[in-house]
Amino acid sequence: MLISDMLIADFSSIALEYTILRKPIWLYLNKFTEDNVADIEQLNMLKNASKCYSDTELDYTHSLDYYKIDYKQIYAMNKISDRYFENIGRATEIIVNDLINLSVVKIK
Repeated sequence: MLISDMLIADFSSIALEYTILRKPIWLYLNKFTEDNVADIEQLNMLKNASKCYSDTELDYTHSLDYYKIDYKQIYAMNKISDRYFENIGRATEIIVNDLINLSVVKIK
C-alpha cells in the first residue's frame, strides 16, 4: 500500500477523491483547463481546496515543499465531500437494498 503526504495533479477525479484525505493538493492548471471542464463549479471547489500552479502565471516564490492546509482549504474539502461523496463506502449496501426492494434478490 502506498501512502502519500500530498498530491500533485491536474483537474481530475483523483484530485477530487484525494480531498477525502484532507491532505495538501498541488493543482496544475493550464491555460485551457477552464475551457475544457464540464462542471466549472466543481473546478472552482477544487481550486479552493488546493494550491494552484499554472503555466500561465508561474510564480517561483511558491515551492512544491509540503505545506499545511489551512481552515479555508479544509472547509472547501468538506464541501466537496458533502456534495460528491455522500455515499462513499456504501455502494454495495445501496445496490443490494435496491435489488431487494425490486424483488430481484430474495433473502431466505
